[in-house]
Amino acid sequence: MRYFRILIISVLISLSCSYIIMSLNILATNEVMTGQQLVEEVIIAIVLGVAISVISQIFEVERIPFIGQLLVHILGILVLVFAAGYFGNWYDVSDLSTVMFVLIATVIIYIGTWWVIQNLIKKDIDELNQTIKKRRGELK
Repeated sequence: MRYFRILIISVLISLSCSYIIMSLNILATNEVMTGQQLVEEVIIAIVLGVAISVISQIFEVERIPFIGQLLVHILGILVLVFAAGYFGNWYDVSDLSTVMFVLIATVIIYIGTWWVIQNLIKKDIDELNQTIKKRRGELK
């Protein structure tokens, strides 16, 4: 169930970020996507979300120090995003500004997602600690 939850969250984050970036691109260029392009972007976002959920399992490997897990995860995310971007034509390799846009957007999304997840984990830990304190109080 935990892996399914991670999968769903990853796909939803990927879809949300995809829509935000597509909207920003439309605002910046005034170009409208065709229905086929939209479907392709949704498929790319779903596949990217699934791949991200798989690479996120690196945090379950206890033998690897956290900093190693984090570096593998960040590098994996960057490779996945740029691969998805290649298929989705998100950037032009000959135009450094488009590559930088994808890189900067990915870093911003990564930091934002990390912050949200860390706060959710902290909330869960605080709730568990409160439950433990209540049970200890009942036992005394």
